[in-house]
Amino acid sequence: MRVTVGHFEILARDPDRLARFFREALGWYAESVAWDGPAYKKLRPAPGATPPALPIGGGILADAADQAPLLVFHLEEGTLEEALARIEVAGGAIETPPEAIGGMGRFARFRDPDGRAFGLWEGASRTNWAKVAAMTDAEIDTSDIPPLGEEFFERARLRRPSPQLPRRKTS
Repeated sequence: MRVTVGHFEILARDPDRLARFFREALGWYAESVAWDGPAYKKLRPAPGATPPALPIGGGILADAADQAPLLVFHLEEGTLEEALARIEVAGGAIETPPEAIGGMGRFARFRDPDGRAFGLWEGASRTNWAKVAAMTDAEIDTSDIPPLGEEFFERARLRRPSPQLPRRKTS
């Protein structure tokens, strides 16, 4: 029998505040769940967003002896700088600014409004975007791209960029 992880939970002192933070910072929406236990919010992607493919992929990384457990979110869209700017506006704090990790990508660490630490990962692109931008359409080799049939267009989703949030003034 196969075991698949398709959900995670974060303990929060104030679930409403944390739900607002993750909505503003990462675009997740929270719905209250009515039950007999403590307050519970179910997180969902933004309306119209395509959720990541299931099962959720993951990895295991050796930690330092003095390091607390850390949940790391891998970005599917956007940059670390964009995500960290939204995190600050939403009330979080940057703990470690983006740093390159062995040519594989970049890592940053932040804290939510309750002080819990999380990591953000942005994988390295192997595409030479400057070279692509300089090419004409005729120069781009598309021979390995299969024809796009009806099934592709039936599954296609239009994605619009998230609106920019205003920066919160600090005193």
